[in-house]
Amino acid sequence: MFTEKPGKTSLLQHNIDTGNARPWRCNPRPLSVHKRAMLDAALDEMLQTGAVQESQSPWAFPCRACTEERWYG
Repeated sequence: MFTEKPGKTSLLQHNIDTGNARPWRCNPRPLSVHKRAMLDAALDEMLQTGAVQESQSPWAFPCRACTEERWYG
């Protein structure tokens, strides 16, 4: 059912209705060198598999970097 590598599907589509709200852009949050390296590796993998794509959208919100221990323990 699950694989080691993330993937993508074309079976679902996601849309967020923002109405006529003005675009909102936040600056990135500072990360330690270690967490930045982990985030860069995860983003590179998701870009390579097509799970995410680069965007020039006026909307932006920083990533939240969490370790598995934080999620599960």
